[in-house]
Amino acid sequence: MTPRHFILGIVLLAVAVMAGQEAVQLTYWTALGPGPGFFPFWLAVVLGVLSLLLCVRSLPALRLGKGEGALPDRDVMVKMAIVIGALGGVVVLLEPLGFRLTMLAMYLLVLYGLGRRDLLLSPLIALLGSFGAFHVFTQWLAVPLPTGIFGW
Repeated sequence: MTPRHFILGIVLLAVAVMAGQEAVQLTYWTALGPGPGFFPFWLAVVLGVLSLLLCVRSLPALRLGKGEGALPDRDVMVKMAIVIGALGGVVVLLEPLGFRLTMLAMYLLVLYGLGRRDLLLSPLIALLGSFGAFHVFTQWLAVPLPTGIFGW
């Protein structure tokens, strides 16, 4: 355990508290059984307990000053930035470009950014992941996904 584990535990505990606050505003139980607040509430509880355990387990390393610093090395930070940037791009581009094109771009960015530079396999994975997932969700599961300005 390192000091960064303690920091992660605190951040996850904050997320659990916020999720729990939102979950208690939903109906916990209905006449038919568990309501919309049941699952998020228990997820928040489990996340909170596990976050506290992580904090407690990392306290000795924090007190003794053992381990590495709080931040990972540069390569890991760049990879994290690529993934976070790709997810942010999905949020911004999903409605205007549609699911297929947005996810195709995200797959390619993440695959190439994280080191998979196979010029044949990476685009194939991106195509199957974006267009294949769209087909599965829209045709088999009947879940509507955004099509964007191009209509596909």
